[in-house]
Amino acid sequence: MVLLFWLVFVFVVGASVGSFLNVAIARLPLEKSLLWPNSRCGACLQAIAWHDNLPIVSYLLLRGRCRSCGERYSMVYLLVELFTGIAFAGLFWLEIVKNIFDWPGHRDPTFMLVFFPWESFFAFASHAVLFSFLMVATVCDLKSREIPLQLTLTGTLVGLVFSALL
Repeated sequence: MVLLFWLVFVFVVGASVGSFLNVAIARLPLEKSLLWPNSRCGACLQAIAWHDNLPIVSYLLLRGRCRSCGERYSMVYLLVELFTGIAFAGLFWLEIVKNIFDWPGHRDPTFMLVFFPWESFFAFASHAVLFSFLMVATVCDLKSREIPLQLTLTGTLVGLVFSALL
C-alpha cells in the first residue's frame, strides 16, 4: 500500500512538472519569461484559471479546448504531462524500489519506502531534473528543429553540478 502511495504521488508530481515543462517548451524558443504572465489561451488570450490548468485532468475534462473560446489545444500538452508523470514514476521504481544502482542501505524494500536514504532521493531528484531538461529539449527540437541555447547551457551546468555531487 505504501508503494502504491509513493508511485501515485511521484506520478502526480511528474505530471505537475510536465505542466511547467509545457510552459518552458512554449516560451523558451521565443525568449519569454517562464514565470510571467500566467498561462493564456493562444487564440483569445484569456488567462487560464487554476482549475483549468490541472495536469492531465483539465485537458481531459475540457476535451482539449479553451473554456472561453473553444479553440483546440495541441495534444502535445497532454502527452508531455502524461509522459513526464510516467517517466518520474518509472525512475522512482528503478532507482528507489528496485535500486538498480545498488546504493548501500537499500536491503529492506518495505522499510526503505518509508525512510529511504538521502543518497537515493538525491539521485532520483537529480535524474528527474535532467530528464525534464531533456524533455523540453526534445519537444522544442521536434517542433522547430532548434534547441534554445539557454536550455542547453543551463542543462549542461546542472548536469555537471549533479555529477560532481553524486
